[in-house]
Amino acid sequence: MQHYLALTASELLAQTPPNRDAICVEDRDVSPDSTWEETTEDARDDAALESLHLAREEQSSPTRLVVGGALPSRDARFSSWQQVDEIYADDTRGREVCAQLFLAQTQEEADLLIGQLFEEALMWYDISERTDLGDALVRAKPVDEVGED
Repeated sequence: MQHYLALTASELLAQTPPNRDAICVEDRDVSPDSTWEETTEDARDDAALESLHLAREEQSSPTRLVVGGALPSRDARFSSWQQVDEIYADDTRGREVCAQLFLAQTQEEADLLIGQLFEEALMWYDISERTDLGDALVRAKPVDEVGED
């Protein structure tokens, strides 16, 4: 079962992932007119939107941020970073749209910006890049080159 957990930038730097429910996808969740990839992408997008709510509540860096990994059951939670296989985060352009979203004055403006966000693909990061990515997000530095030597 694949799990996707919404995070804030500061949570990415914590000793362990936050102890909260993740969005879970298993084979039975894939509808006949969909694929595993489409279903997991939808779950990841849902977690990404949740991460924006978390970031706004905590006045954290405006970015979509999700970690993913396989856990043994639907109600399992991430208890260590070793359980996480991948990280998804906005690139610099996506973060700019997120920042604009946080400043939106009307629902119409927010809806337009959400639409723009869905046109921006989340970047994939290996779990080994967790602290570098977290540091870049917390310090509002460009993330496009995290992990490049």
